[in-house]
Amino acid sequence: MAAAVDGPLVPGSPAGADRIVIIPGPWESLSAPGRDVVLTHELTHATVRASTTHSVPVWLSEGFAEYVAYRDVTLPERAVVRPALDAFRRDGLPPALPTDADFDPAHGRLQAAYGSALLLARTIARDGGTAGLVRVYRDVADPPPVWNVPPDDAEARFDAALVHDLGTDRAGLLAGWRARIRSLLAQ
Repeated sequence: MAAAVDGPLVPGSPAGADRIVIIPGPWESLSAPGRDVVLTHELTHATVRASTTHSVPVWLSEGFAEYVAYRDVTLPERAVVRPALDAFRRDGLPPALPTDADFDPAHGRLQAAYGSALLLARTIARDGGTAGLVRVYRDVADPPPVWNVPPDDAEARFDAALVHDLGTDRAGLLAGWRARIRSLLAQ
């Protein structure tokens, strides 16, 4: 990790004191475009955290930040998500969406988790456009009161957002994500 967002989070309130911490060794090893990607990723986290009030599943948070960070990068998708594709080749297609534990650096598969999350965010954006991805994120982070979903249940808020914003459900998203992975593996 070359950088991270740090700051207190109080459930029900936007973050108000975030900072981006640069980790010198990894940061210095990045190319200028790599630094742009990392800084854009972390700035996305800081911006979103300052304007939302509830946590979202880690894969959605990281996938959204990766989506924004790589939006103007001209690398082929396969190159950007290569660690994830390597993991899918080794372990098979994912049976479910990534869990928060998949993003634990101690597991040694952080790059694969980030690639998986990016592919999920791109799958949502393929179906609903960038505006649809933003709506899903916003509705998970700040659900409309009429949904009557528990504020402490990010997964329930995500399921409600999928139905409301994209007209699909978790199984539909999983099928689309797996089809995208199969297509990349076949290239």
